[in-house]
Amino acid sequence: MIEAAGHQAIHMFGEKVLANGSHLVVLSVGALGDSGFYEQLQTAAKQHNRQIFIPSAAIAGLDRIAAGSLGEIENITLITRKHPRSWKGTIAEEKVDLHTLTEPFCIYEGNARESSKLFPQSVNVSAALSLAGIGFEDTKVKVYADPTIQSNKHTIKAKGYFGEVEISVSNVPYEENPKSSPIVAMSVAKVLKNLTSPFVIGV
Repeated sequence: MIEAAGHQAIHMFGEKVLANGSHLVVLSVGALGDSGFYEQLQTAAKQHNRQIFIPSAAIAGLDRIAAGSLGEIENITLITRKHPRSWKGTIAEEKVDLHTLTEPFCIYEGNARESSKLFPQSVNVSAALSLAGIGFEDTKVKVYADPTIQSNKHTIKAKGYFGEVEISVSNVPYEENPKSSPIVAMSVAKVLKNLTSPFVIGV
């Protein structure tokens, strides 16, 4: 079962999906910032011998971060930049006039637990990064409305026992929904392909 319906939907139906014998692909990863709910889903998956999959979606490098977390990771930061049109309908509108913005403006700086709640459609990537790495509280997040760009940009910076990594991606946004990008659906397709392929790359 592929969830693409939002935080409320995964809260309502996540456990039922697992209990009914299906694996669960979660796109609204920010919902897992609720630690109690996250534990409930994990328990349900174990009880019913099912798996929960978190696609890389709009970012890259989750395999590297997850591998690095097997050792010590000192710090992880996510920097997200999107055009002002991508922040319509969010708290960004309370912080700055998105229509007259002429230079990059930081609309949020804090941790991943709060960012995934404040921007459930735009910064779910911070939740995925947190689960792969050092958790919601310790994953730092900076979010910008940037009128100088047309793409959705995410940069991950991490340092730990494995060394250092900096990964940047620039995603083409959907015209009808600039909060998201085609690569999100493509990453879900990759998850499905991995489930049936005899040869899996980048796990």
